Amino acid sequence: MADERTYIDDIFVRTGSLAMDWITRLTKTMPGVLPLDRPRLYRWSDATQRTRAHPDGSITLSRQTADTMADVGHDRHDARNHDPERPEPPRTMADLRRVRAAASDFCAAYVESVLPRAELTGADQALDIGVRGNMVDVSSILHGMHGYAHHFEHLGGIDSVQGPDRSPLHQGAAAVLTAWASRRTGLRPGEIDALLRQTPPAQRFDVLAAQLAERDSLQNRLPDGSRRRLPADHLDRLKSDLSKDLRETFAQVSFADQTGSRARGEQIADNGLRAASVHLRQYRDSIHTSQRGYREVAGLVSAVQSELAIGRGLTAADRNSGVYAQQLKANTDYWSGELHESTESTGELGAAGTDRSLTFDRDRVIEVLAGDHTEYWPSTELRAAVRAVGTQAARLCNPEGPGATPLNAADQALESGLTEEFVSRHESQLFGKLRYIPYQLSHYDNTQTTTAQVVATLSAEAGRRLGLEPHEVTARLLTTPPAERVDRAVALVLEGEPAGPRLDQAKQALGAEVRSVLTDAAAADHAGKTRLHLWSQASAGDALSQKVTKAIGSTQRSLGATRPASNDWQQAVTAATSGQAPPGRPQQDAQNPTNRRQHPGQDRSGQGPSGRG
Repeated sequence: MADERTYIDDIFVRTGSLAMDWITRLTKTMPGVLPLDRPRLYRWSDATQRTRAHPDGSITLSRQTADTMADVGHDRHDARNHDPERPEPPRTMADLRRVRAAASDFCAAYVESVLPRAELTGADQALDIGVRGNMVDVSSILHGMHGYAHHFEHLGGIDSVQGPDRSPLHQGAAAVLTAWASRRTGLRPGEIDALLRQTPPAQRFDVLAAQLAERDSLQNRLPDGSRRRLPADHLDRLKSDLSKDLRETFAQVSFADQTGSRARGEQIADNGLRAASVHLRQYRDSIHTSQRGYREVAGLVSAVQSELAIGRGLTAADRNSGVYAQQLKANTDYWSGELHESTESTGELGAAGTDRSLTFDRDRVIEVLAGDHTEYWPSTELRAAVRAVGTQAARLCNPEGPGATPLNAADQALESGLTEEFVSRHESQLFGKLRYIPYQLSHYDNTQTTTAQVVATLSAEAGRRLGLEPHEVTARLLTTPPAERVDRAVALVLEGEPAGPRLDQAKQALGAEVRSVLTDAAAADHAGKTRLHLWSQASAGDALSQKVTKAIGSTQRSLGATRPASNDWQQAVTAATSGQAPPGRPQQDAQNPTNRRQHPGQDRSGQGPSGRG
């Protein structure tokens, strides 16, 4: 009869010994997943019957698998009885295929016997079949049989033949999923396989979607390569969409011809996973959250980073040829994506954290930004909120996070002046994110602090030296690590001087003078006076700016540099400290920064934190 089977007694054949050898190696590749049991083995009398696992834990082998295992077991365990004068015949490619087929058939049946299938349908069932089939690594099992692999070296080794797969369609699709998830998350393929094996079948799509949302390599966008920390509801939406994409992919596998090839399964999975890849890109560049004020803050941060991302080259050849240089890392976000609210009544409207998070006053910034903005002229409160976000966003745009390196008083003053200069210059771009036009900002009076006047003078001096506009120098200094900015500014104003001990001494002396002036400027802003004189802020700004100009000029003359005509230079400094156009530049461009020529590769229209939405 077709269902008759015969017990395989290990006393007469070595099938059972070989079975335990393979089971041991199989369980070692999946610790904690498969138990190490010795099943009772039978063989079918009918040659048409396939290997089958039974509810009682026994396994009935097909006649072909039983015969092959008996032969291999005899070779493995009775080889010492071979006559040395009658060497074994060389193995053939047919022998290799036969052994691989037997190992795959038996190990798959063992997995079925110790891990009974759950009642699944559709996509869950399709993935489960593939995961179970891919548990059996035939090459690893055969390589683990000591001394056995050398029999096939003349054929190119055990790996010269792949498979066979018990369920080629499903195993091909599951293998593509594993490889794709490994690339996206940075986990090894074996770790993805282990995750799928250890997760209940009905939960696999949700668990894998969570791993993808939290570990996707595209989210590793901070300067140090770490991941952004995005709002929880944004991640929940991403996980839901990814789980749906994965489930629909394997639903297509379940609808396909179940006798399809491995290549067909791989093709279906490749096509289906494209939707998941699209969602990962979309959620990377555009944050979907209901957190109040988040969209407005993200837009402002995007505008700041976009303005600082690239700048004209420093050399004359680069500037003449229109070459632009990266000032910030490409494909990198400098805000972690975390937005916190503060309810403390302090004078500060916001702060940038050492972890690159942003915190703003709830009532004076978050609620103001999240308002309707129906007024034609932006309110004083809205302007203050926008400037607060722009200032803290600018503080983030350098290789080091805020507070990563302790700053002295001069470094703090320089950062304060640079951010003030930057925000004032780009106020129209920032308000553009709230749908205001430059004309609606024209009635505001941009009064500079003493520190900002000094920084503007320093930027103008460096710009004159390099052939750049002052705001371009400001951007370069902002994207420099905070503790290195003074030295960087000094190096820029002395650019082109012959290297040597004289230049090093000059840089050191000028750096000390600049730090002293910056410290005095910060004191003037704080208390309306410097250490030596009682000045108003306006007169202090003029006097300290002139002090910087004289120090730089004296240093350049001592090194043999020449200065431009005094009238033109005085006009340039005056323009930099008052917001007017420098000599030779149209007044309209100075008042309306949006008229500046924009590099064709610079995208300023993004919606997300990185400006790529």
